[in-house]
Amino acid sequence: MCLVLLWFSARSDVEVVLAGNRDEFYRRPSAPPAIVARNPTVYAGKDLEAGGTWMGRNEAGLLAAITNRYGSSRAVAAGLRSRGEIVLQLLQHRVAADAAEWAASIPLKEYRAFNLLFGSAEAFYFLSSHEGGPPRRLEPGFHALSNSTLNDASWPKVERSHRFAEAHRERSGEALIGGLQAFLTDRTPPDDQTPASREEEIHGALGAVFIQTPDYGTVSSTIVTVGGSLGDRYYFAEGEDMGRPPGGGTNPYRLVRFDPE
Repeated sequence: MCLVLLWFSARSDVEVVLAGNRDEFYRRPSAPPAIVARNPTVYAGKDLEAGGTWMGRNEAGLLAAITNRYGSSRAVAAGLRSRGEIVLQLLQHRVAADAAEWAASIPLKEYRAFNLLFGSAEAFYFLSSHEGGPPRRLEPGFHALSNSTLNDASWPKVERSHRFAEAHRERSGEALIGGLQAFLTDRTPPDDQTPASREEEIHGALGAVFIQTPDYGTVSSTIVTVGGSLGDRYYFAEGEDMGRPPGGGTNPYRLVRFDPE
């Protein structure tokens, strides 16, 4: 996942919105959101190659999402553990503070480089293997994360995300959801420059919110809401229809039922 957006105690109509795009090689297999663990019930997509997940939530309202970290030799190093395991282990906790205490003990050097956002309506945290621990508790508001540090506006997709959030600040929750679905499927590149590497994801097609290249790109998109008048929702989109923005064709997002029973 290479773009994650978080609204935490930032709106009157919803307590938390966690949304993002997963960018990956098209050949890497995955499964859509489903129940992947019990006690507590965990709902998440699954990486069928390494066994972890990029984003999920549990029945207690704890959410987590992870991205890789640009500029680290450990980002794709062989022999290290999959960062997707961390999300599944975090979601075994019911309380954000307990999850943060567990995350503070993660042996960071054993995993491929990552950025991590996790929490609930009570508290949200950021942890980067590049920057070290313990997890940093976030101030209420809007936050955007890609493959650099949190809220790094030098990345065009992060800067665009903040502009999107500001433009939707006074709009209804339903308008926010509709806007998010269009925003997350926007393939507009920030410029016509060539990226220095595959991992950079700043320039050209790789710098778009929705990435589309011959062998690599945005393979799925997720929007999760908790509390408020919007309530608990879990939207998921994948496949070829993702390139068609809502309103201009088939809306690729489906509302997935989160049912711990």
